[in-house]
Amino acid sequence: ILYFKRLYPNARIIGFEPDPEIFRILSNNIERNHLENVEVFELGLGDKEGATTFLADNSASGQFGEGEHSINVRVATLSKYIDGPIDFLKLNIEGQELPVLQELEASGKLGIVRELVFEYHGWAGKEQRLGELLNLLSRNGFRYFVHDFDDETGYTTKPPFRWRPETVWFCLVYAIRPDKSSHA
Repeated sequence: ILYFKRLYPNARIIGFEPDPEIFRILSNNIERNHLENVEVFELGLGDKEGATTFLADNSASGQFGEGEHSINVRVATLSKYIDGPIDFLKLNIEGQELPVLQELEASGKLGIVRELVFEYHGWAGKEQRLGELLNLLSRNGFRYFVHDFDDETGYTTKPPFRWRPETVWFCLVYAIRPDKSSHA
């Protein structure tokens, strides 16, 4: 939020963070930096309203799930918070990208997003969903490209490939809805 507010000081920004500790830090950063036109909500994003368990990792990347130190968090649909055109949507929601984007599509709100980026998580032993995500983007008129980070954070995706059953990998997906006048 600080980064984007510095780039676009007049932007309206809405943020979501389910981890209470990270939310407290986020709120303090917004207050200390006197950011205007920024709203943050202590919520996770999902395909329906409610509550779930969250595995906080005491940094910036917990995820929905149960475990020894899981906590209960509230969950909301993103479409509920969209009230007009979105220039840029950034999602880093640790595996919830597909349900959140499916809900946005079903609500009709994905149609008013011009540009988006999300981090895709290829969790070991879990269902691969990147193909579904890319198909969703295509059928909604987005052009996209996929980036696999750098050698340090995306080393398994660089030749020689080092896939094992326990391999976890990440990539960024950037998508834009080209203007009808552009040559996409």
